[in-house]
Amino acid sequence: MNKIQSNKFLRFDSKISKQMLKLYHGRGVDTLFFHHSWSTVPYELIASFVPEEGLIYDLGSGRGIFSNCMALQSPFRRVVGIDNNLPRIKCALATVKDKNNPVFYPGNIGEEEYDECEAFSLINVLHHCPSYRFQEKLIERCYEKLKPSGRLVIVDVNNRPRHKYVLCCFLEHLFHPLSGIYYRNEEKMLRLLEDVGFRVEVKPIDQNIPYALTLYLAEKISGSRELV
Repeated sequence: MNKIQSNKFLRFDSKISKQMLKLYHGRGVDTLFFHHSWSTVPYELIASFVPEEGLIYDLGSGRGIFSNCMALQSPFRRVVGIDNNLPRIKCALATVKDKNNPVFYPGNIGEEEYDECEAFSLINVLHHCPSYRFQEKLIERCYEKLKPSGRLVIVDVNNRPRHKYVLCCFLEHLFHPLSGIYYRNEEKMLRLLEDVGFRVEVKPIDQNIPYALTLYLAEKISGSRELV
């Protein structure tokens, strides 16, 4: 399991990053958030592991950064972003303008009805879910709605490197003091995904960024199964 050289995806000189800069220009705090997020999370790299065509659900899409990145990277993706934070959805909708892809709407990702699709993405979302059981049920629902060989793309905080993990914990408690933080380390995340029925590839993507981020590529390897 080798670390991905993610630094080249953190710059603002690629074609997609320049398009993204235009989408989030002049939006005050949202613009500042975009600059920080784009420079610390290799969105283009992560998006390259998403199927290049078909229906893609971006769960917990927030301000729409990853949804927009996926849509710009491939016009054959139909991207749907869902989030329960109305100000962030408002920001995401403002980036769409006269485009019909991606689309955004407010909703609870644990209660939405999903169509059969090629992929789901959960980018820095799982640890904000209200409980570990919520995470498990959400991943099971994703599995059920994926087509055979469909992919669940997860980015979340790992417990190593330790100093980066400690920083993540500090920032989460600083900015979300009233919310629980439900991290899973790599071993527990793998066990969860494999128990549901996924075949999983793990890629650490923390190189040259301050956060202990890990990419999980979970592929559905069989048809739907009964979950108990």
